[in-house]
Amino acid sequence: MYFGVLGFLIIAVQVFFAVDAYKKGRYYWVWIIFFFSMIACLVYFFVEYLPDLQASRLSEKISSNLEKIIAPEKELKRLKEQLEFCDNVENRTALAEAYMTNHQFSEAIPLLEACLQGHYRDDEYLIEKLSFAYFMTKAYAKTKERLFQLRKIQGGGFTSQEAHLLLAVTDEYNEAMDEAL
Repeated sequence: MYFGVLGFLIIAVQVFFAVDAYKKGRYYWVWIIFFFSMIACLVYFFVEYLPDLQASRLSEKISSNLEKIIAPEKELKRLKEQLEFCDNVENRTALAEAYMTNHQFSEAIPLLEACLQGHYRDDEYLIEKLSFAYFMTKAYAKTKERLFQLRKIQGGGFTSQEAHLLLAVTDEYNEAMDEAL
């Protein structure tokens, strides 16, 4: 066995970067990688591959999601500042969704209620989000009230399966509460 494990690893790295260069239309790199082996692979990694990786949407999305997991309060603080700067329905909804993501449903309810005024009083998306927030805070009567409002807006039936399921589960919890009393 002439190459050994290290030799096969070097070849695998060369093939990986050569295929990447070929896919990106950088054909000259394919020749450089095969003629100059690991040195060319290292140069290609730092000159071409790493900048593309950092600029890609996937890495941006991963770092954003990782930041939200590690420091969720940072995102909430940013959204609060944004709402203070410009108090509108979009910013209220974004902050309410962030609260709901962090399981702070009681904080989201007043924001969503404030959104349901004027032009947005019959907004299906906001009503469904508010219904879910009420459900998670165990305010089943308010949940049903908002779900019936949503059904009325949608012409007697639900267009979303989530709202239909939420109403069924709310009814189930209401019956369990009545039986417990």
